[in-house]
Amino acid sequence: LKPALCELPARHLHSSSIMAALSGVAVFAAVTTSLISGSLACTIVAVGKDASASGYPIVSHTDDSGPDTTDIRWIRVPRKTWPAGSVRSLYNWVDGYPRVVDGSLSPEYAPVNGQKATVPVGHIPQVSETYAYWDMDYGVQNEKGLSIGESTCTAKTVGWPATPDRPYGYNRAGIEDLSKIALERCATARCAVKTMGEIAVD
Repeated sequence: LKPALCELPARHLHSSSIMAALSGVAVFAAVTTSLISGSLACTIVAVGKDASASGYPIVSHTDDSGPDTTDIRWIRVPRKTWPAGSVRSLYNWVDGYPRVVDGSLSPEYAPVNGQKATVPVGHIPQVSETYAYWDMDYGVQNEKGLSIGESTCTAKTVGWPATPDRPYGYNRAGIEDLSKIALERCATARCAVKTMGEIAVD
């Protein structure tokens, strides 16, 4: 609307045309605000192998962080072997950059420009070998082809992460860590669901 108004000579800008333009701007702003405020939850779209043109299943994920920013880095976490007695750190993954700082996860998560390492909120026993996978806010896909898409839904919160600002919290494993751990340890969807469920209950 603005360019159209600017192209008209001043003599054509009558109060009725200005009011019409402002009404259009108000409607546009209202619709845009409505769309933005309605996009506060992640969504998945899944296509089964029989419904896809390639014959392969497809899983997608929108990472709708609402009014917050998202650390959009696409990070490859390498395959690793771990000595006996190792632990896997659990984090309170944050919105924005950096979502976590810990070079033991991936070289791309190592501190840069004076960043301080993220303090873990807990630990679980580590397995002897973990698969390589692609990672964003949530785990995406591992080297075995196991893929995960996260979809936010309404839920009753029964606990909060145990962080320095919430000493009363007791949750140690959120969906971010659970999805990543499933990709580190599993080659099948059944294993991923079982693994995430067991860790969440513990």
